[in-house]
Formats: sequence, structure tokens, C-alpha cells
Amino acid sequence: MDKPTRSTLSPMARKFLNEDAKTDAEKQSESSFSIETAEADEQPSFPWPYDITDKGWYFFYGTLMDSPTLAKVLQVAKPPQLRPARVIGYQIRLWGPYPALIDGPPGHAVEGVACEILSQKRLDRLIAYETEKYYIHACEINLLDVGVGREETVDGNVFMWDGELDELQEGDFSLKDYLREKKLEEL
Repeated sequence: MDKPTRSTLSPMARKFLNEDAKTDAEKQSESSFSIETAEADEQPSFPWPYDITDKGWYFFYGTLMDSPTLAKVLQVAKPPQLRPARVIGYQIRLWGPYPALIDGPPGHAVEGVACEILSQKRLDRLIAYETEKYYIHACEINLLDVGVGREETVDGNVFMWDGELDELQEGDFSLKDYLREKKLEEL
């Protein structure tokens, strides 16, 4: 069997190989960043585009529950198939008019939709749409359209709030109200 080359290894394997090749001094300098020592406008640098390859099921709880909006973001002609879904253990707060998912009480359900994202280009478009205020978080998604009284649980991801909690306010997000206001703005 041929020995694998760097280009045939998975992104995760390449990451670990890169980490092993670093000297102790390089590892120490990377871990020395702290908020207390950073300038007010200084931020740690992250590679762009992010090396995120978590394709699969995604749970949406805000504007992307609207299939035409999701189609525009993904830049596809036909709106993707959305399945009614929920996640457990989270709650919604509002960042202006937009919902933000944060950790919630155990057993608390957030209703939304799920969609399979199977292309890196589409995932990159979602990341750009969600901005730096959200990060990808692994979760279990309950698909609700399996049959009467039945659910299917799948491993997936969700965009969670990555800003300060004091930027959020109490409230609920209504897709119907959001779309109505958006339509009025377009007139």
C-alpha cells in the first residue's frame, strides 16, 4: 500500500501534522493571547476562508427558515428542501430584529427547519451570511416530518451566537412578521 501524501490526507489529519511540526516556542506564543493583554481594537487573526468542512444537516431558526431567502444565500435556482425540526437545550434571544441562539435550560425546545448542506461552496456562503457574530456548533436535530408522533434525530450543526450576551434582548422571532416587514420595505 502506498504511503499517503499530505494532499491525500483529510483536513483534520493535516491540521494535526502541522501542529506536531511546530516547535515548543511556536506553540507557547500561540497560546499566550489573552483578552486582558490585547489592545482594545486588536483581535486574534484567523485564516480566511475558514477551514470548516462540517457539511451535513443544518438547523435554521431565523430568516433562513424562508426557503426563497435560503436559496438566495446559497445561490441556487430551486429553493432547497426544508424539513420541520427542533433542537433541545437552547433558547432564542434577539440581536436587533434577528434571532440569536444561545444555550438554554435542559429540555427547552427551539422550533425551526433543517436542511442538508452538502457543498463546501454553499457552506461558505452560509458562513458569510451569518457574519462573525455566529459560529458553527454541533448539535442533535430532531426531524419532525417522519410520521405521526415520530421524530428522527440526526447529528448536525447550528449557527450559535458568538457575541456578548448583553447585546441581546428578550423577545421572539416571527418569520411571518419579518417577511411582512421586508415586503413593506421593498415597496
